[in-house]
Amino acid sequence: MRVDWSEASPSEEGEERDEEEPRAGSEVVVLESIDAATGTTTWRLADVRANHATKGKRGLSKAQRDRRFVLGVGRVTQARLHVDFGT
Repeated sequence: MRVDWSEASPSEEGEERDEEEPRAGSEVVVLESIDAATGTTTWRLADVRANHATKGKRGLSKAQRDRRFVLGVGRVTQARLHVDFGT
C-alpha cells in the first residue's frame, strides 16, 4: 500500500519520539501489526521498484528491509493499493 501520514499532533510533540518514527511523508509499505491497546500501527518498506534506490534490479538493502515505521492510527491520512507488475 502507498500510505500517507501527517505530522504528529501538538499533544504528541512533547512526548519522546522514536528516532525511526517519520514526521510526515508517503511510502509504499506493508502493514506488519496493529496494536489496538495503544492505537499504533507498525509498517515496513515493501520490496517494490518504487522503493529501490537504483533503477536496476537490486532489491532493498538490509537496513531498508529492517526499517520499521510506528505510526499512530490517527496519523494515517490516506492508504492506497499499490500494484507493481515487476518482471
